[in-house]
Amino acid sequence: MSRGDFVDVKIWKGNFDANKLAGKRILISSVTEPYNYYEKKHKVTQDILKKLIGIDCSIVINTKSGLITRDIEILKKLKDVKVSISFCTLDEKIAGELEESYTVKERLQALKKLHENGIKTCVNVAPVFPEITDWKALIEQTRNFADEYFFESLTLRNEFKPTILNYIWSTHKDLYGLYYEIYKENRSSIFDKLFDQIDEYCEEEGLKFKISLKL
Repeated sequence: MSRGDFVDVKIWKGNFDANKLAGKRILISSVTEPYNYYEKKHKVTQDILKKLIGIDCSIVINTKSGLITRDIEILKKLKDVKVSISFCTLDEKIAGELEESYTVKERLQALKKLHENGIKTCVNVAPVFPEITDWKALIEQTRNFADEYFFESLTLRNEFKPTILNYIWSTHKDLYGLYYEIYKENRSSIFDKLFDQIDEYCEEEGLKFKISLKL
């Protein structure tokens, strides 16, 4: 059995030490999906959030799942929480090819519902696919219910480069040369130019934003 072939659900019965977490920033989570398919049944993330109620800490939740709206009443009870919902595109077909997640429409609805309930929201435009991610359209589609934006470049470890390059070749042959330059010849200047455009646009529009560039 190889990595990714199974899920080991770990249920923690303990409680957090409020003194140790006071003033800390808690990220749920940087790599895995806290609202994955199994969360519906096992409610591991929900249980963690309940145990954080009343603790004076800052919580950031990163997700691509509309399931987070199930926990809105819990989120309202947390002292300082922000929910970041990820998008790499508004195109449902492309999103379906690149991500195993809720649809773009469902994520947009979740973002809006969170905002309407007073939850701080962030649109995480990640990863940014050059010439595929319409970042400006994402901003225009979400600016009425997003408090801030985060843009992150498409970072490929060596083992993932062939996978993405093969995807580009099979679906966007006209962009293959561009992606080859970026990820085979390490031309980060292409992202520099793209993120300069994003920076200028966000500044002009008065948006709160951050950019992370790393190949």
